[in-house]
Amino acid sequence: MTQAHLSGLLGVSHMTVNRWTSHRDDAVDPPYYALQFLRAYLMLPEAARARLMEKPSGKPAKAG
Repeated sequence: MTQAHLSGLLGVSHMTVNRWTSHRDDAVDPPYYALQFLRAYLMLPEAARARLMEKPSGKPAKAG
């Protein structure tokens, strides 16, 4: 996963993700929610991962 892809999924800037993953002096640890999201993301099948980046159609899903 690229930093740009992760930033899109989390709704943060790519510079924020870069700050989490860099080895610079101003680097910060990623927040708990980001780590938990990545753990859940890695458990998903590939097809489900691909659907996460699809844009919603704007129509609510019909229940059963």
